[in-house]
Amino acid sequence: IAKTMDALVLTGVNEIEGLTTSGEVYELYMQARILGNVNLDYDGAEKLILRILEIDPKFIPAYYLLSIHSSNRYSRSKPKDKSFLDKAKECINKITELDPKSYFLYSPKANYYLHIGEKELAVEMAKKAVESQPKRWSSYAVLAFIYTSTGNSREAIKAFMKCFELD
Repeated sequence: IAKTMDALVLTGVNEIEGLTTSGEVYELYMQARILGNVNLDYDGAEKLILRILEIDPKFIPAYYLLSIHSSNRYSRSKPKDKSFLDKAKECINKITELDPKSYFLYSPKANYYLHIGEKELAVEMAKKAVESQPKRWSSYAVLAFIYTSTGNSREAIKAFMKCFELD
């Protein structure tokens, strides 16, 4: 668990490097990542993300994180709560508006497409995540997740192996 926590925090440092000069935004973002990704406290993470967006409404990683958490909430909701998918889509649209070539678009789009049944588009977006950031283990993790979810075990294993190689 400690290695996973360290990797999660270090990944967060690398992904937002140069995107904010605000220590408060940085600290809130790191807390939101841990709350949502480790503790699965999506409500707590969302409160922090909304605070970030009050401070800096153009901070793309906040929209990225909110989209990922919203997709995760959708996948865990019973019955399926479409409002989570709507929120994920709103975040994707905001990222697109701010920077249509942002690396932060691909994983949220992959998750969104997977949830609406567009499996080929989900794989395509996950591959774009890898193409745009080929040295990031988390890009391969997204690809592995999408392949697993679409039933392509062989490709999922290859992507997982690449994750471990880069980790």
